[in-house]
Amino acid sequence: MDTRWLRSRAELFREAAERSFALTFDIARYAEATGLRFHPHYVAQVYRGEEGARLDTPLMVVNLAQVSTRADADRVLAHECMHLRVPSYGHKKSAFACAQEILDQVASLPLTPA
Repeated sequence: MDTRWLRSRAELFREAAERSFALTFDIARYAEATGLRFHPHYVAQVYRGEEGARLDTPLMVVNLAQVSTRADADRVLAHECMHLRVPSYGHKKSAFACAQEILDQVASLPLTPA
């Protein structure tokens, strides 16, 4: 996976979701910064901070070993942006509708260079 493309693509998802986040591919850095264990089979995760001590900019990690195509990357970014936009939804049906809405919005934005 081309990390330059993925970072550029993340910008579109930030815009579509209307949520800011910092993106990392360094799983060890993410685990250290968040205090969360990130298992090798995890694809991605976003950390907003503890309740009552939210981060100004949430931190998102993407496990490049689990994301092999650009379509996979889009689904991952949409899913994690959904958690930022509607964190209380968890994995309810309405949450996935939100992720699809974000994907649709990204599709309508100008394309980033390949």
